[in-house]
Amino acid sequence: MKINTTRGVRRPAALQLAVALAALLAVLAAGCSSDEGAATTQAATTTAVVATTTTGAATTVATTTTAAPTTTTEAPTTTTAAPAKTPMPTVDELVAAIYAAVNAKDSDAVRALTAEDARHPIYYVEGKVGTVSAEIAPDYDWSRDPMSGIEVLGESFVSGDVVVTPVRVTYPDPDGTLTGFDVMVVRHVEGGLLGGGAATFLADDRPDLVADPADAWALIEALGAAMTADDVEGALATMSGLAVFAEDMTDTETYIRGTSALREFFTGSLMVTGEFTGEPVMSGPFVAVPTHLSTDVGFFSDGVFLYWISDGKIALQAWAQGF
Repeated sequence: MKINTTRGVRRPAALQLAVALAALLAVLAAGCSSDEGAATTQAATTTAVVATTTTGAATTVATTTTAAPTTTTEAPTTTTAAPAKTPMPTVDELVAAIYAAVNAKDSDAVRALTAEDARHPIYYVEGKVGTVSAEIAPDYDWSRDPMSGIEVLGESFVSGDVVVTPVRVTYPDPDGTLTGFDVMVVRHVEGGLLGGGAATFLADDRPDLVADPADAWALIEALGAAMTADDVEGALATMSGLAVFAEDMTDTETYIRGTSALREFFTGSLMVTGEFTGEPVMSGPFVAVPTHLSTDVGFFSDGVFLYWISDGKIALQAWAQGF
């Protein structure tokens, strides 16, 4: 495997790419019966009574048998239609519209801007501990969310169909403020763009949790250099013992945790060629890097690697790419 860097990345080479399997898996990942009653000679309906008259053979007395009427009343049903989708023509307009809807706590507007199957896990770092703390469903009721608001801290950047935005989220005391990234995968639909899936990475807004940018970048390069040399143990040495790797950061079922699981994953991973296509961006203790992956068999993908750096180790590495 070879690793290249481009556009302003000056240190010698090395993007972590044991994640090739993640990309390849994403590509492999990128159909009443009714019983009819036998016919009878006597019919009954809910609105008419059918009378059967029998005339005796030896008398002139008519005997009349009348079927009792039956009435079926269906209970009224009420269906609340989902809000119509409102695709946006550009990424910038989609991002702005989603943040405006979330800050207004307008659930219908948020749903109208996102795909029905969109998943949105939240990874939260509290001190030195990181966990998937929640997952926002498409039908989430934003009006009940305790969040005070989301502030965009800088320009979003785009890699393929992935949009990354540095953010600060504010909650009433005692929770205070959290910083990190929103990562959104854009879905192309008729009429424009919708949010097709997302992941949010937030940490306590504390300066002591933020790594030095040069140290963080050197650590990421060291991980890439080890993987370039097929040195699984060297790669694991750059990661904490409880490190998490996400094949698809928008899907919590792909998250791999701990050294043993990562060793098995890295050992069995297929390698690809990767190159950074832009500058790394930091927000809180997280680093996001736009990346291009390709293989000798013609597969390629543009997406984003996101890292959480904690105490001089990589505590999280997550990948996102388009559909």
